[in-house]
Amino acid sequence: MAQVFQAVPPVAAKAPTPSRAERPADVTALVVNADSHLRSSYVSMFRANAFVTEESSDGRVALAKAIGQRPDVVVTETRLAGIDGYQLCTLLRRDPDTCGAAIVVVTEDSEPNEIERALAAGADTVLLQPCPSERLLAEAQRLLESRDTAQSDRPLRRPAKGTLVSGEAVRPPGAARLGPPNLGPPAPPPELLCPECLSPLVFERSHVGGVRHAGREQWDEFRCNRKCGVFRYRHRTRKLAKVVV
Repeated sequence: MAQVFQAVPPVAAKAPTPSRAERPADVTALVVNADSHLRSSYVSMFRANAFVTEESSDGRVALAKAIGQRPDVVVTETRLAGIDGYQLCTLLRRDPDTCGAAIVVVTEDSEPNEIERALAAGADTVLLQPCPSERLLAEAQRLLESRDTAQSDRPLRRPAKGTLVSGEAVRPPGAARLGPPNLGPPAPPPELLCPECLSPLVFERSHVGGVRHAGREQWDEFRCNRKCGVFRYRHRTRKLAKVVV
């Protein structure tokens, strides 16, 4: 259940935190904050507790990093350049590969309507500034433990991280390998963002083919409404590439 916490000063006796040996090495935290000092403080805290960390001061850059890295925890403020924290929460919840991340919003906006807005956008928890690093760490750990419990008490395991958005332009496979387009794809296409403008891509068609029947693959073709071009998503490798004409 989504919760709202008022940040409080750290108490003298702190609950023990997992050691590096106890915490899986692939647990990732993405910290998004325009304040470089505060962002650095949170990043250092997560690293000291064996998290792999990513950081950004810009909402759009943070979204691209989240889609590519698929973090376990996202910590964001609401006032960001590019897209704000509310939009970031909404887009993370819409994407099938980031919708399961724990999202913590740390904000100076204590108005009830702003807090409700953050929760409605997809935040699991809202922490009010000033928020000590210890308080943030405790809440991130609580959310991760809650997620593990919901997954039948299995150890924390994430699917292999794969790049869904790539800015690299590659030539599409030959027509003979792709086979004829199928307007009714055998596997549903994913919801993807344009790697150039971050607007939603529009699915157009699927291709199914391969060198051998046993090695048949599926490619989905998308276009960008903002005229960035045509992109092709390969299901086996989970990569999106721009089509070079």
